[in-house]
Amino acid sequence: MTFIKTVTGVTFLLLSAIALGNSDYRNTKIIGKWRYFGFSGNDGAKNYINKSPDSINRYLIFYKNGILGGNYFKNGPRHYQLKKHTLIVKSNNQYVIKYLYGIDKKTLYLGFTENMCDEGCAEVFTKVTNP
Repeated sequence: MTFIKTVTGVTFLLLSAIALGNSDYRNTKIIGKWRYFGFSGNDGAKNYINKSPDSINRYLIFYKNGILGGNYFKNGPRHYQLKKHTLIVKSNNQYVIKYLYGIDKKTLYLGFTENMCDEGCAEVFTKVTNP
């Protein structure tokens, strides 16, 4: 329970700092394998995290050359770019998804830039390995 409170509190703080203009656009901390943990948010009264039942099977792998592997996204290979506080994910058919991102130790937060939650929310990943 303490982990969940910490994760959701850190989610809010990280995404707030990111929105203020984090200039770390060459973040190498993102390189490696990240396992999907769940969804973090706030319902207006309290922070919460919903752990995904299939989290053990879903992951992302960020490579140094801009390739994004893993099975979190469907429909084939992907590439990524980091621009200041934004993670841009592109598929081979040029479909683009943009996230606000933040890293705290071994936790990666991907906040939505479209259809954002009123009280803040993010997909949460935990670091499994470095390259």
